[in-house]
Amino acid sequence: VHLAELLRVPVIAAWRRGDVISNDHPLYLGMTGYGAPATVRERLERADAMLVIGCRLNEITSYGWSIPGPSTRWAHVDVAPDRPAPDLPAATIRVESDAKLFLRAAVARLERAGVLDAASTDARVARNTADRVAWEASTVIDGHPWAGPGIHPGRVVTTLRSILPEDAILTTDAGSFGSWVARGFRFRRPGTFLGPTSGAMGYGLPAAIAAGLVHRDRPVVAVVGDGGLGMTVAELETAVRHGLRTVVLCFDNEQYGMIRTYQDRRDEGSAAGTDLGPVDWASVARGFGANGIRVDSDGAFGPALQKALLADRPTVIHLVMDRRWTGVDARP
Repeated sequence: VHLAELLRVPVIAAWRRGDVISNDHPLYLGMTGYGAPATVRERLERADAMLVIGCRLNEITSYGWSIPGPSTRWAHVDVAPDRPAPDLPAATIRVESDAKLFLRAAVARLERAGVLDAASTDARVARNTADRVAWEASTVIDGHPWAGPGIHPGRVVTTLRSILPEDAILTTDAGSFGSWVARGFRFRRPGTFLGPTSGAMGYGLPAAIAAGLVHRDRPVVAVVGDGGLGMTVAELETAVRHGLRTVVLCFDNEQYGMIRTYQDRRDEGSAAGTDLGPVDWASVARGFGANGIRVDSDGAFGPALQKALLADRPTVIHLVMDRRWTGVDARP
């Protein structure tokens, strides 16, 4: 954070690394990848220079190997600053270093030497302020009118954001539900977000169990879809056996929503192998000895979450969704 403050430059997090700094910091402009608002990509595309630290620029973070663009000068700081892909321009500067060591050295040098004159500082502050306002406006996810059936996923994530304490740990699985988290949640401390940068399904619940075992004094919430939860739901037994209080939010639209979206994008109406049958996830949870709560409306979610956070055992909150909810930009 201090390096960005010294240079008066914005910070954009790599995909599923949204907790790199507090999202309330005025220099934070969002996370790349699935669910990111258009403002994130636009800001990256107009950058004349970019400092990439501790990130290997995978396909999702780089928007399909398109960022940094050919006109952007960029420095790559990583323990292995190799060229991520042939389609990306080679880094202008490559620094083989641990990210933390580099940041400490860079800050120390800048503090000694000074950075910007007054005019440059004023110009950057004005630009950053405008960018931050645009980003905040683009991250509103609960304004779309919806009276059911089922929950509005944006309102659920907004409520989650308002209730969880700053030190709560959030884990996510892979799936279309994650786009609402990516765009609308706010991480206020580093070390509060675990998400699979590989895109693998089934990650959310096991990651939450691991976090709960290490941090028994902190709330841990796994945000998953019905497809991903089905892959590792047996680990609820592990959570119960170890006396954890993990909260699992299961967004249930009875399908592999993201896979279906890509199938329809390629050929509308050609989706195959993506439908899932109705599952009573609350009853499944109780079968493992956990608590299970079914939520069919937005108003019921807040009380259910409060109850789950105070429980003495794991809780699965089954969030019933209309099948037409398949992503933050694909509203019914």
